[in-house]
Amino acid sequence: MTSTSAPKKIPSDLAISEAENRAFARLEEAFGDTLWAMLRHYIRAGETISEHLSEAVLCAHWQEAVRLALELGAAGAPFAFSEIDAAAKAFAASVYEGNTAHARRNAAQMVVFEFEKTTLMLQSRYPGLVES
Repeated sequence: MTSTSAPKKIPSDLAISEAENRAFARLEEAFGDTLWAMLRHYIRAGETISEHLSEAVLCAHWQEAVRLALELGAAGAPFAFSEIDAAAKAFAASVYEGNTAHARRNAAQMVVFEFEKTTLMLQSRYPGLVES
């Protein structure tokens, strides 16, 4: 996900909601300048996990892929990034229910998509947070 291109413009349907604004205002109040470092660490770790998740799915290492997806979902919990966690749980269910490899890949792609969407939202709220 790391790119040397200009920052992506966030589509209006991915813009920060009023509820998210309030949640981040509370986080900013509680953590101050530390929040920036925490979010930057989350994004870096999430990019690495996403890459490993994609590799595991490509190699059909489903158990490892589930572990990575759930790790990515759990990593966003302190920030209330519930969409990533929900996508990770849906992917895990797809694997455990024995769905086709195609359905599993699609579910795994949704986990990565939700992480990327969240990263764009954070970039919108905190310009410069995501390094080029």
